Amino acid sequence: MKPDIKKIFCVFVLAIAIKSICVFIESDYIVDFLGNKIVEILITLMAINTATNSFIVSKLQDIGNQYKTSFKTTYLEIKKSIFEQIILIIISIVVLTIEQSKTLHPYITGKLLYIFDVILIFNFTFALEILRDTGMAMFDILIELDNDTADKPE
Repeated sequence: MKPDIKKIFCVFVLAIAIKSICVFIESDYIVDFLGNKIVEILITLMAINTATNSFIVSKLQDIGNQYKTSFKTTYLEIKKSIFEQIILIIISIVVLTIEQSKTLHPYITGKLLYIFDVILIFNFTFALEILRDTGMAMFDILIELDNDTADKPE
């Protein structure tokens, strides 16, 4: 669990740094981009991850059957990453709904908008980290399978 907390903390610090740089250089590009497209981007990244995870699971099942081993922990991690992505989507929808509420608009201060922006940047960056992690797992499996194939005599 500690690596997860470290990863969350690092991505959170990165999100604050990105937002702070945007404020410093007076650029709204990232916030405007994410505000208009974050939910679609997160759903697309989740679809990519799901397809990649399907490949990973099928290869792990083949390996598990061949070597009589279990990948239960890996399957639980994949399940957790899907859950994390769903949470990111829900949080983004909630933040955008509150941010764009006409009723709540008078109560939304600059500090609250800053926090909302950091949350959206965090969600995007964390989703990219999940995608990176999934991609690395896929390539690790492909390299291992390639090594197994190269070790076998023809």
